[in-house]
Parts: sequence; structure tokens; C-alpha cells
Amino acid sequence: MAGAVVIVWKNRQKLQKEKQQKKRFWWILSFELVYLVTIFLRFSFEYLQITYFMLAISLMTLTIWLNDYDLASWRTQSLIDELSGIKNRQAFRRDFGQFVGHDLCVAMIDVDNFKEFNDESGHATGDKVIETIGQKGQIQFGDEFYRYGGDEFIVVSQMKRQDFVAKLNLLAQDVKRADVGSRPITVTIGYYFGHPRTPSEVRKLFHLADANLYFGKSRGRDQIIGEKP
Repeated sequence: MAGAVVIVWKNRQKLQKEKQQKKRFWWILSFELVYLVTIFLRFSFEYLQITYFMLAISLMTLTIWLNDYDLASWRTQSLIDELSGIKNRQAFRRDFGQFVGHDLCVAMIDVDNFKEFNDESGHATGDKVIETIGQKGQIQFGDEFYRYGGDEFIVVSQMKRQDFVAKLNLLAQDVKRADVGSRPITVTIGYYFGHPRTPSEVRKLFHLADANLYFGKSRGRDQIIGEKP
């Protein structure tokens, strides 16, 4: 009987010990799980911080790039005449310094009786005249052709003089053949050649070309006046 009691007591002690061990195991397991979750959340938070930081850097870089692109695009657009699609007076002023120290062929071009296109057929026809001259001029001279303002255009080129005069004649013929209204487009052109060594000499070259232009107008328009190549 006493032996049975001892056995029962030992079994109870064993069960209690096993319960305590299981309880300790679950406490340890719970602690480890909490620790692991804490570590995970910590690294997740740090990862999110890094992710947000990299995202912010990317957005800043993209914003700077877009601003630079918009600024460059705006600068390019500001140098192009909206109506004719060629370089404008602002572009001419920007390029002016590049004209010094080179053999230059310059020409001043003016549309004859331009106001009559607007008066007879409306401003849409006048716009078409400017657009046509811009297109024809760009075909002959590329980026060397500028719209200076109104119905005035400028050419500044370093091509050979014979080629320059030939292209001026082609331009005058091309615009005359264009169908934009009830009458053909005619232009008067004054040109001059030189090798300006200073900005003032460049300006003088344009004044001489402009003088030839007005001389051509005084002779009845539809003229090309300048030095012989």
C-alpha cells in the first residue's frame, strides 16, 4: 500500500514537472516569437524608411530632370518663330557673336506689298505668305534663315558667294510660284559680302545689305540687289 502511494506521488511529481517544463517551453517560445516579431518589424520599418528615402531621391531626380527638360524645351521654343517655323530675332541676337571673324554672305528680304495680302484676302492669307517664305527659305538656307520681324527676313551664311546668290534667286522664284492668294508673292532682296572682324563691322554689313534692299524697292520691287559675286 505504501509502495503504491509512493508511486502515485512520484507520478504526480513527474506530471507537475512535465507541466512546469511545458509551461516554461511555451513561455520561452512566446518570448522568442515576440522577439522575432519585434526584429521583423524593426527591419521592416528600416526597410520602409530606406524604400521611402530611395523613392524620395528618385522623385527629386525626376523632378529636376523634368524641370531641366521643360527649361531646355522652353528655351528652344523661344528661339523659333511660331508662325514661320524658323529662327526668330531672339535667335539672331543669340547667334550674332558667331558672325565675327568669318567670310559672310548676308541678305535682307522684304515681302513686296505685304499689307495688301491682309487687306484683300484677310490675315489668314498674310499668315500663309509668312509661313510659305519661312518654309522656302529653310529649304534653301536651313538654320541660316531668320524671321527678323513682320514681313522681314534675314540670311547669314558662310557659303560661297556664287552659291549664295543662286539660292537667293531660287528662293525668289519658289515663293513667286506658291499659290497663297489671288496674286503671286514677290520679294525684294538686298545682299552684301564681307569679313567682319568686330561686332560693329557685322552691323555695318547688315546696314549695307539693308541699303541695297531699299534701293531695290525704289526701283519697283521684285528685285535682288547686291555686290557681284
